[in-house]
Amino acid sequence: MNTLLFGVLLLTISVQRSLPANPSDVDRTFSFRVVRLQCLETPYTLIDLRACKVKLRRNQPTLFLFEFDMPKLMDKMYARFTVNYKLTTYQPLMIDETYEVCAALNQKPGVNPALDYVTETIRAHMPQAVQPCPYGGRYYNMSNFSLDEKHLPKSVPAGDYRIDMRVTDKHNVTMISLQCYVAVRSKGIAKLSMLEW
Repeated sequence: MNTLLFGVLLLTISVQRSLPANPSDVDRTFSFRVVRLQCLETPYTLIDLRACKVKLRRNQPTLFLFEFDMPKLMDKMYARFTVNYKLTTYQPLMIDETYEVCAALNQKPGVNPALDYVTETIRAHMPQAVQPCPYGGRYYNMSNFSLDEKHLPKSVPAGDYRIDMRVTDKHNVTMISLQCYVAVRSKGIAKLSMLEW
């Protein structure tokens, strides 16, 4: 389970489903950087959180450091993702999704293109995170993982984003709640903020 990546990648699903055949040929008009990750409502009762932060590196993609132990097996989990855009304060953008994680991962491709895109991207980078349910009964180490702009659509409004994610069990007990802060900056002269986009 890597619900953190679901949150980060939900930013991409509103614009395009698939990447070009050769991602290195894509000329992006923006740069993308994860600047902060913070876990809220700690400590958790259902998981033992070991690491929840990012490692910023100069001129390289940010590394995620996310590790937790999940001793109990879970067959139902719900993940809610909200993407917020900062004008003067963070305000909800169009993306506010809730998924039953196990059903979403077991869903046949083609039913929900947005979910397919997220799952395929996670599977390409962290195949151990996309597994059949039940989840748990093991230690999850999702550290030293990075994303960059080639995993995003060709056009994204410049600005500051906050992706909120909350994962709960079937009794609405918080398993993890986090906020991921992302900065998208335009390359060149154009500002390309949400107001000009």
